[in-house]
Amino acid sequence: MKKILAIALGVLAFAACSREAAPVKVDNSREVKFTTNINTFTVKAGELEGKTVQVLAGAPINTGSAATVAGTSLTLANKIYWQEDQVEPTTFVGIYPGNNQTSTSIPSYSITDDYGYHSTFMTATAKDAAPGTTVDLNFKHPFSKVVVNVTNNLTGAPAISKVTLEGVVLTADLDLAAETLTLGADKANIDAAAMEDGSFAAIIMPQTVKPTLVVTVGEKSYRFVLAADFTFVANKSYTAAVTLNDTTVPVEELPVDLTVTVTDWEDADAALAYEPEAEAAPEPLPVTELYLLGDGCDASWSLDAAIPLAKEGNVFSVTANLAADKIFRFICSKDWFPSVVKDKATGKAVYCASQAEWDANSADNYDHFTVAQAGSYDIVVDILEKTVTFTRKGDVVLPPLDLSELYIIGDGVSTGWSLDAAPQLTKSGDIFTITTHLAANAIFRFVCQKDWYPALVKGDTEGTVKYVSGGDPEHFTVPTSGTYTITIDQAARTISFVLDEADPEDVWYVIGNVYDDDPAAEAWAVDFPMVKGTDGKWSITINVTGEFKFRAYSSATPDANKWNTTLGMWASDSNTVIDIANTYGLATDAQGNKNIAFAETGQYTLVLDGTTLSATKL
Repeated sequence: MKKILAIALGVLAFAACSREAAPVKVDNSREVKFTTNINTFTVKAGELEGKTVQVLAGAPINTGSAATVAGTSLTLANKIYWQEDQVEPTTFVGIYPGNNQTSTSIPSYSITDDYGYHSTFMTATAKDAAPGTTVDLNFKHPFSKVVVNVTNNLTGAPAISKVTLEGVVLTADLDLAAETLTLGADKANIDAAAMEDGSFAAIIMPQTVKPTLVVTVGEKSYRFVLAADFTFVANKSYTAAVTLNDTTVPVEELPVDLTVTVTDWEDADAALAYEPEAEAAPEPLPVTELYLLGDGCDASWSLDAAIPLAKEGNVFSVTANLAADKIFRFICSKDWFPSVVKDKATGKAVYCASQAEWDANSADNYDHFTVAQAGSYDIVVDILEKTVTFTRKGDVVLPPLDLSELYIIGDGVSTGWSLDAAPQLTKSGDIFTITTHLAANAIFRFVCQKDWYPALVKGDTEGTVKYVSGGDPEHFTVPTSGTYTITIDQAARTISFVLDEADPEDVWYVIGNVYDDDPAAEAWAVDFPMVKGTDGKWSITINVTGEFKFRAYSSATPDANKWNTTLGMWASDSNTVIDIANTYGLATDAQGNKNIAFAETGQYTLVLDGTTLSATKL
C-alpha cells in the first residue's frame, strides 16, 4: 500500500507569530554544524549512509534543507546559518524519510500495513541549541514495534495465513518540535508483515492498551489477549512468542498461554503474562415476559388463557401440565408474536420475531416444543443460555373446576350448534348430568355459558375433560347412536357416558334420479337399498341420471313415507356438483343439506363410511 502521511505545507510551525517578522540577517561566518546518531530498532547508522533526511530550523532561523547522511555528519543541500547577533537558542528537527517536508507538525499521521515505510520513519529533535554550538540530531523511531514469533506445532504444520493485532490506535497528530504525539480516538486492526526469518512484525502508535493477538491458520483463528493494559513506548520493540498445538486443547479453542517479552534496543528484562481470550458473553434473548401456549398445555391456543412464567434474572419458570406429543411454544406477550420456539438444529430456544419469520423458517429451521410423556412438568427457560428444560414431576395435576352451568352443543345432539337451543346440564354440587340423544360418530362439546368458549372438551386421557378458552380442541364422540346419561365431575375433571338405550339400526337407501335395471323407473319414487359390508360401510352400484340423496329408515319404524334422516351436500356449499376424485363429507338434516349431483350421468358405485361419501364411475 502507499504510505499515508498528511503534511502541512507552507511556513514552518516554528515561525508562528502574529506580528510582522523583521528582515532576516544571517551570519555567513557562522554555519550551523550538525552531527547525527541513528538510534532505532529497524535501521543501523550505516544503513542510512548516503540517504537523504530533512532538517528544519526553528525561530529565529526559520528555514530548512535536505541533507545527506555521511558517517556521523550531515551534508546539507542548502547551508543553514545562525542569525547575525543571535543569542536566543533554536530548536532543530530532523525527519527521515524527508520528502521535502517543511513543517514540524504532522496532523493525522496514519499507520497502514505498509510496514517497510512506517518501520523506517524516524525523527530527531535538538531542543534549544545555543548559537555557535554543534547541533546533535539523535534519530529515533516515534512509534512502537511488535514482533510475533509463532511456533507451529499443529498437525501437518499448516501454513499461517496471517497475524493480526486487534484493538490498537493507528493514527495520531505529531508535533516534532515539542516531541509530543496525540493519539487518535479510534481503535483498528492491523495485519503484521511476514519477515524473512518467519516472524511477523507490525508498527503501532505508542499507547496504553490491551491488544488482541489473532493468529489465523486456514479457516481457524487463535486469539490471545493481555491480562491487563500494557504501555507501548516509542522507539521500543516488543516480542510475543506464540505456540500453537492441537494435543492439549482443541484447535477451535485457545491453545496456549502467551508470554510477551518487552525488548529495548539494548536488552530485554521485562515480561508480561498473557491469558487466553475469554469467550464473548452470550446475549440473552430480548424477552421480558413469557407465556405457555399450544395444544400441549391447558391453555390450548387461547391468548387470554396463556400460562405466564415467573421471571428471575434470565430464567423463566412454571409448573404446568403437558400432553404427550402435542405442540406448544412460548409467546412474549398476549399476542402470537414475538415468540420463543425451538431451533431444529440445536434444540435450543430461538427468538422468532414475526409470522413472516416463522413462515420462512418453520420448514427447515424452527419448530414447536413437545414432550413424549404426558404429565406435570417443571419448565425452565434460560434466555441467556437459550435452553429449555422439562422435568416431569408426575401425572397430570388438574385443579378442580368451578363452573356454575354447562350446555351441550354439536353435530351429535338434535339441536346442533345452536347456542340458544343448547340443552343445559343439571348441577348438583360438583356433578353435572344430562340424559339426551347422541348420534354416532358426530362431534359435540360442552360450553360454560351461552357462548362458544370457554368450553369442556376431550381430555388428554380417556374419561377426562379439558377446560379450554379457544383454539381447535378435540371434541367428544360416541360410537353408537342412542340415549345417553352423561355425568361430568368438575372436581375430578372426569366424564362418563352410559348408553341407556341404543337406537335401532338404520338401513340406508338411495332415492332420486336413480335406477337399477329399469331406466323408466319413476324418479324420487323408489328407495334402492344399500348393502352393509363387514367393514361397516354401506355400498350400492346404481345408475345416476340427476340429483339424489341418501336416507335412512329405522328398522323399528319401517314406514315407507317417514324419513328418519337424510344425507346430502352441505346447503352452504357453493358448488353444485361433487368432485368424485375426492371423498366428500355429507351433511345431515340438522346441519342443513341439499340434493347431491355429479358432473356426469352414468353408472356409479357409491360407498357411505359414516357420513363420508366416495363415488366411482364405472
